[in-house]
Amino acid sequence: MMFYLAYLKTRTMKTNFKTILKTTLIVVCLFSRFMVNGQACTPAGDQTTYGTNNVWIGYVYSGTNFNTYRGYVNEGITTNPDFDQSFGGANVTYNTNGCSVTTQAFSVRYRLRKTYTNQNIQFTVGGDDGYRLSIDGGATWLINRWADQGYVATATTAFMNGTYDIVLEYYENSGDNRISFSSASICTGSEDPSVYGTNNVWRGYIYQGTNFNTYKGVKTEGTTLNPNFDEGFGGDNVSISTIACPINTENFSARFRLTRFMSAGTYVFTIGGDDGYRFSLDGGATWVINMWNTQSYNISSYTVALNGTHDMVVEYFEASGQNRITFTMSASLLPVKLTSFSANAVSSSKVLLT
Repeated sequence: MMFYLAYLKTRTMKTNFKTILKTTLIVVCLFSRFMVNGQACTPAGDQTTYGTNNVWIGYVYSGTNFNTYRGYVNEGITTNPDFDQSFGGANVTYNTNGCSVTTQAFSVRYRLRKTYTNQNIQFTVGGDDGYRLSIDGGATWLINRWADQGYVATATTAFMNGTYDIVLEYYENSGDNRISFSSASICTGSEDPSVYGTNNVWRGYIYQGTNFNTYKGVKTEGTTLNPNFDEGFGGDNVSISTIACPINTENFSARFRLTRFMSAGTYVFTIGGDDGYRFSLDGGATWVINMWNTQSYNISSYTVALNGTHDMVVEYFEASGQNRITFTMSASLLPVKLTSFSANAVSSSKVLLT
């Protein structure tokens, strides 16, 4: 009997030991998994420093609104800031210099400080989902498509001269993910587009885009004898090859400038255009003729008494189809009224008026 009781006691102790050991192993395994997958790691990077030498610093966050900082990554190379990143795929683990993040419901803020010298730069950004691009540290957005969407690219052009803090923000909600960036210097005119023509010859500054987007070169109008002109740019959807950077006659704009002295008199200005046009006598501060809309060719006139020097501006844009811009000016000078005169005899048959 005593032997049997001792046997039961020993067996119970062994069973309890196995249970304790098994429980301990389970706890250790769970703790190990937590340490691997959920440890409170310390992300590297300060979230504010800008990359240099064409290499971006991208600060990675869990959450679509930069919620929890996880670490940083780099994009671009010293010779080129362009990149195209898909984060390894949809709903996978993406490693950073710090903590990893799952590629669902996450966001990235890329920073790059870069210097440009008198260049028109075309920026192209694509993303799935939202993205936005700033050249002033995030104060304003040059490109802004901050919404859930399939991959789509957006391009814009900006004149760059100096050092810029470029910020590219991106978020991914669910599904596929991708963010891309590219930039390129594009052909532009070298003239100063603020200079006015003189001696009846206009300086016409031509731009790609209907809102004076990218300066392409200068074209003159009028002659030293007459400022009037009628310009059709060579036809519909053809190349303007007489400027520094040729463009097609679709989706473009022009700003014509002329400084001219007006003798005292009444002047009639007639402007015509297909599409939009407007006319100013004060350098573009106000518009005395304003037909700034898509339209077939039509004319508008303005009559005014003038005396002195005026900075005339004719602005024009063409969307598509036919294109034409015209300018005519006529004057009725004030009559000279003789109020008095005197005469001195110089001979028996001649007098000298004074």
